[in-house]
Amino acid sequence: MRQEWIEEENQEMAMMMFLNPQEALKVLAPKYKLVEAEMEDYFWNSKYAH
Repeated sequence: MRQEWIEEENQEMAMMMFLNPQEALKVLAPKYKLVEAEMEDYFWNSKYAH
């Protein structure tokens, strides 16, 4: 796992995704909306290294 992902780990939000996914999506949607426009560029410009 990438170190950046580990640093951003949020166990409380992960549990909410399993126990109350509808509420979790309501919480996450506004945060995603802030970066949505950039996400496709990040995806297409990313590289997977073995």
